[in-house]
Amino acid sequence: RHKSVKNKAEISLWLIGFKGPPSQYFPETGKMINHEIDISGDIKGAAYLDNKLYIGTDLGLFEYSLTTKTTTKMDDIYPYINNQVNAMLVDDSKNIWFSSVDGIVRLNTQTNTFRTFDDFDGVPDIRFRDEIAVRLVDKRLAFGGNGGFTILSPDDYQDEASVMNLEFTNILINDAPFQEVLNLEHGLSTLDLIIVQKHI
Repeated sequence: RHKSVKNKAEISLWLIGFKGPPSQYFPETGKMINHEIDISGDIKGAAYLDNKLYIGTDLGLFEYSLTTKTTTKMDDIYPYINNQVNAMLVDDSKNIWFSSVDGIVRLNTQTNTFRTFDDFDGVPDIRFRDEIAVRLVDKRLAFGGNGGFTILSPDDYQDEASVMNLEFTNILINDAPFQEVLNLEHGLSTLDLIIVQKHI
């Protein structure tokens, strides 16, 4: 398996196998660099963005910075389904998409935030398989598994901002109604603690 990479100043080709460190080959000079990356598991996919190499394995997603030569395991996948990566693709907005056991996960590489899409979002409930994925000419992404392919357009899966209004209609302390008036000095968005006295 290989991953080609084009930088502004040079062209390089990444050679990534199932095991072992990835190698970076520079065709113009014939130079080969082996990168010692601290990852675990069998490699299922890779992507190179903004001087970072993202490697997906059956044990998680790892980010390797070519600037600092450090590796980070990215475990913050919510809603949590599985850290396993089956196949990886990249869209035009530099988001990394990967299929996992029961869903498809998007990593926004600009904010380092994850979003999992599953059957509640319209993703068919199929068992995705290793390395079965392709980016179509119309920029849609296709992930395959038992039961067929799931084809999605990244633009159709955008997070919508929402504001939730919260209202307390009743407060019980030790199963008794709370009768005092609470004067909140802060909004709930910044409130850390409400202290209630004389009810211990």
